[in-house]
Amino acid sequence: MRVFLRQELEEQGFKVISVANGKDALKLLSSGLRPDSIVVDLHMPIMSGYQFLNEKKKNHDLDETPVTLISGDRPVHAFDDYDFFAKPLNWHKFTDHLKHQIRTIE
Repeated sequence: MRVFLRQELEEQGFKVISVANGKDALKLLSSGLRPDSIVVDLHMPIMSGYQFLNEKKKNHDLDETPVTLISGDRPVHAFDDYDFFAKPLNWHKFTDHLKHQIRTIE
């Protein structure tokens, strides 16, 4: 899913940095990377999306970075601060959502 998502978004003109799990994402973010948007799969290996979100909240430099959650099932926790898309993704709605997020912060 990660490779497919990256390829499809790049084909639509998005600049994408993809990592395999939440732990790797936190490493990149702690090195100073400030993306326009973060897409989180709740069921990643090593560090789940749930764990990533809990750790991300500790880094207040990322408070304004919009996060979109994706998963094959509904989140078991309430994540009112984040938008959610169920798999399989409605590709048109998903990419429109990301474009809107990025336009909003520019």
